[in-house]
Amino acid sequence: MKNKNVREYRIQDIDEMKIRGVVFEKFHEELSHHEDYFTWTPITELTKFKSSMITGGYLNATYHIPDFLYMETHLDKEIFFFTSGIAIMPFADMLNGVVDPDSVQIARIKPQTLLVVDAGKAHFVAVSENKDTVQAIVVSPIQDAPRIELPFVIRGI
Repeated sequence: MKNKNVREYRIQDIDEMKIRGVVFEKFHEELSHHEDYFTWTPITELTKFKSSMITGGYLNATYHIPDFLYMETHLDKEIFFFTSGIAIMPFADMLNGVVDPDSVQIARIKPQTLLVVDAGKAHFVAVSENKDTVQAIVVSPIQDAPRIELPFVIRGI
């Protein structure tokens, strides 16, 4: 963080926010189907990818001070299924190829939340708010994740 200005942004619960280019949905327990040995809880959010070559991964994020030095964007959407822990994740708009500091928002994301991040929406890997590990399944087309080094530090408060 050598000589970088620190900009502070309030961390907000995602269900109290509107983030342009991000759709979120809590899992609907009332839609759950229960049987002897399983429960199926569907989501209602539908999304369409540009590519049919879909991949995914499992994210484990540990506690870290919510200071973000980088963002990333993608050419297609990315879906996150948060399953455990409380995540802190930054989002921003891009303006003329750079992160618009006036658009930065930092979300607190609880388990059983789905996020769909639009193509071109700046964001970065979540950190855990506390000692509990955040776990999420991430699904997207095969795509690059170019990092954007920020000229300032995004600090969640």
